[in-house]
Amino acid sequence: WECRSCSAFDKQTLLTDNPAFPYPGAPGLPNYYYNPARAGIDNNGVFLARVAYAGSKTMPLTANASFYSFSNIASAFWLDAKMPLKGKLKPFAALQFGSEGNTGSNLVGKIASTVFGLQAGFNVLPSVQIVGSYDTMPWKSDTLPAAGNTSLAALGLTCSATSHQIGLAAGTKANTINLPYFLPTGGTAQCTPNADGTTTLYYGGWASPYTDSYATDPLFTTTLTQGMVDRQSAGDSFKLQATFTSDDKRLVSYVNHAWYNYGNGGFFNLTQETNFDAMYYFSPLPKSGPYHGFTFRYRYGERNSGPLWTGGPQTALFKYNRFMAEYDF
Repeated sequence: WECRSCSAFDKQTLLTDNPAFPYPGAPGLPNYYYNPARAGIDNNGVFLARVAYAGSKTMPLTANASFYSFSNIASAFWLDAKMPLKGKLKPFAALQFGSEGNTGSNLVGKIASTVFGLQAGFNVLPSVQIVGSYDTMPWKSDTLPAAGNTSLAALGLTCSATSHQIGLAAGTKANTINLPYFLPTGGTAQCTPNADGTTTLYYGGWASPYTDSYATDPLFTTTLTQGMVDRQSAGDSFKLQATFTSDDKRLVSYVNHAWYNYGNGGFFNLTQETNFDAMYYFSPLPKSGPYHGFTFRYRYGERNSGPLWTGGPQTALFKYNRFMAEYDF
């Protein structure tokens, strides 16, 4: 596999590379996961099988059923379907469902994720489409004992009662730790210390070895700079988008706003993001000749965090601009 900003192929993934020298933007293996060499972990690639229904005049439904097997990481089933409905506003409805679990030698730990998604849209004008999307992933949790070989203390780890993050105990070296769970990132709560000395771990996020940190996964609610897959977190998310397409199809632009609720039993965590995207084709594509298109594209994203539904203050965390020019010949 070759990452999008690499110049060579290797047997690692965005989830199993070396955290000291990660692929650009990828977090790689967490420090609490066992990897003595700290040089990344190889796997043998991915197997994909898919069955698709392309629709017909009497049944315009389109659907895909896919099975993924990421060697020694996870196996996943994915289903998506879209149905155009009758009406002047060109309404449609779509759904997605996924189920994933760890497999083989479990290189990134225990994975148990289920996702449900719904989407609906219509055209308020011939050139303007409104789409609403929703995705949900139920949280999973396990309780580690207060003492014994599987306790956090025996593993040389701690659980913060304030940040709800897993950390290294004093004197523990990162390359000697093995906590085999695919835990959330980005500040989402990973654990809660309980009064009886036990520790509750939270997981349930979707593991995507070849899109992690790229925001290119197929969830309806993924935006320019984030999504539940990149956060490796369960939770709920909503997105509302308006898209404008000019009559000559040369200008396509959209604006959207998304809300993400990553809260679980140990932490209250909400973020939101607003995106603007515009793409312009300079001239229609000819039927022949060397010219096959020249486009400019500009994208902007702003990500915020705070108690979004309780009227509290918002904190701007990240603002992002991307300009792209493409000439096809």
